[in-house]
Amino acid sequence: MTEREKILIIDDAPEIGRFYNSVLTPSGFDVLIASDSTKGILIAETERPHLIMLDLRLPDVDGLHVLNMLRSKEATKKIPIIVFTGSASKQKADEALFLGADAFIFKGMMPITQLVDKIRSLIASSTDPK
Repeated sequence: MTEREKILIIDDAPEIGRFYNSVLTPSGFDVLIASDSTKGILIAETERPHLIMLDLRLPDVDGLHVLNMLRSKEATKKIPIIVFTGSASKQKADEALFLGADAFIFKGMMPITQLVDKIRSLIASSTDPK
């Protein structure tokens, strides 16, 4: 049996985690959810997900800080990261991409089929061996 690819969602809103779980699980992914940066980084380091979806607005620290931390750690630096948010400027998107995000999306603005295709594409092109 083939291992299902793991997606880590780092978002403080429980409904967002439930939503992505409900759409990504039927698409063949195992979904892990973290509600803050500390849990997210710990899960990323221990579970080594195939991809991380990171919210910009977290209760404890800015998502860009978390992105920077994930990119600086040996265990997580090559994991593809999609930064997502419900409200941000083009400047924040550019900053996230500059800091190493593989993609930037606005919550609810990308059709689910397109998101699943983007996730699969990023995982396929990842240089992080599992």
